[in-house]
Amino acid sequence: MLDPEYFEMIKNNIDKRGVAPSTNTQATIMLKMSAFYDLKERGDKKWKKHRRDILKLSLLLTGEEKIELNGRMNQDFDGFFEHLTQELDPKSIKSFADGLPIIKKEVIKVLEKVFIQNN
Repeated sequence: MLDPEYFEMIKNNIDKRGVAPSTNTQATIMLKMSAFYDLKERGDKKWKKHRRDILKLSLLLTGEEKIELNGRMNQDFDGFFEHLTQELDPKSIKSFADGLPIIKKEVIKVLEKVFIQNN
């Protein structure tokens, strides 16, 4: 079951411009962070797919987007951010970036701008 904070975040971040409504990039990243955190905590190796997706999706962010984090979203963001800043090096990022220009410092910078924590 979806946390109330996540449900509100989804409702507030729907992009209706396409044929079918979908979450915008920052909400999709936040949902991926939740899956990343949950799977990594359970020891399920599928968390690596979500990490790759988050890093690729971050290339679509300009830094102008904003999303407020409430409740469990703060923990999910912190879990991914800690992994990014402390466990990933440029060589490991390159190994799963599929040739995309994912630069760790730039990802950190844009994530800090877009995701606003309410502690």
